[in-house]
Amino acid sequence: MIRLIEELSMSAWPALQTHLYDGWVLRLSNGYTKRANSVNLLYDAKIDINTKIKYCEGFYAQVGLPVVFKITSDQNAFAVDERLQELGYIKTDETSVQTLNLSTVKSENHLKSDVNIHLTQEWLDGYIKSSKIEKAIYKDTLKLMLSNIVGKCIFATHRIDGKAVGYGYGVMDNGYVGIFDIYVEESFRGNGYGKAVMETLIYSAKQLGANKAYLQVVLGNSAAENLYSKLGFKEKYRYWYRKL
Repeated sequence: MIRLIEELSMSAWPALQTHLYDGWVLRLSNGYTKRANSVNLLYDAKIDINTKIKYCEGFYAQVGLPVVFKITSDQNAFAVDERLQELGYIKTDETSVQTLNLSTVKSENHLKSDVNIHLTQEWLDGYIKSSKIEKAIYKDTLKLMLSNIVGKCIFATHRIDGKAVGYGYGVMDNGYVGIFDIYVEESFRGNGYGKAVMETLIYSAKQLGANKAYLQVVLGNSAAENLYSKLGFKEKYRYWYRKL
């Protein structure tokens, strides 16, 4: 289950460059987000842990980025996590990965937000504004990453009196829909617009043939955690990052 969802999520948030090293997936995307600029311990490995850590440190130093390791709660990653802790790597951004069986979702129409299967400039500009992305290179990187997704996408936009205030997107793959980056403009939060975006994505995905949904939420984001719990999502595993 862990490997499957990790593979799905990497495809749904594609790095601009990917390098494979003895079962580890090293991702690069101009430093935009840890998800797309980290070492993922996805497959079985044979090389000594210390040798691999040094290799990864050198790899990211060569491109001018800090080395970040993504660790899942899979027991196979524990030895690496322990070694990184011994080397002074700090644990950060512990995240709950949650799933929902879409057979439990009522078939009533939940299309409370607008849906588009193509990335539009309006959606991109609104998302950048609501998530407060400021660096030009990050804006360009985000567009490239979203444009490089292989598979069917669902982009949701929630409007109030014609004004776009809420955003989110989903990616269909292998019977799953991955739901990512639900954002509502700051001055419009607390009104249920994030829930409307979520329900729109879930219902649209079900109509398009998805059987299950998954998402990721950083622990401590109580508003998001409460929303996802009310929608029926249950935790399957966790991951976190290690960085110096």
